[in-house]
Amino acid sequence: MKNLTFITSGLIAGLLFASTGVMAGPQGDNHKYQPQKHSVTKPVPHKVSREHAKDIRGVNVANFEKMIEAGIQRGKLTRTEAITANKGLQSLKSAIWAAKRDHRISRQEEKKVQWQAAQLTRQINFLLNNRVVVAKHGKPSKHGHR
Repeated sequence: MKNLTFITSGLIAGLLFASTGVMAGPQGDNHKYQPQKHSVTKPVPHKVSREHAKDIRGVNVANFEKMIEAGIQRGKLTRTEAITANKGLQSLKSAIWAAKRDHRISRQEEKKVQWQAAQLTRQINFLLNNRVVVAKHGKPSKHGHR
């Protein structure tokens, strides 16, 4: 009996909590409601310094995307291997974003991103050149026949 009371009270509390968000919406004429534009703007630097415009040398995300797509098209990457390679690519993209977040790329950040790019290159090359290939029926095969 206590369990039923506890579960029922939890459900009622959850329902009340969910309904308060619906009731807090705009009231009255909804067709006249227009969302507010953002009032906070970032200051644009008048002069872009070399450090600000600097890109990370040797890192080209588009090349990694092409390598992965080519591996999928040729049947050299299985679905699992493609997912693994794409996760590594997403990690590299987030590292690049974090490095560029403050509009300055320090030497340490640049070296870290270059190291991650090198690791991703090694990983993709390993996955492309291992003996697991996609067979004609779509399942991975460990035979070296392509």
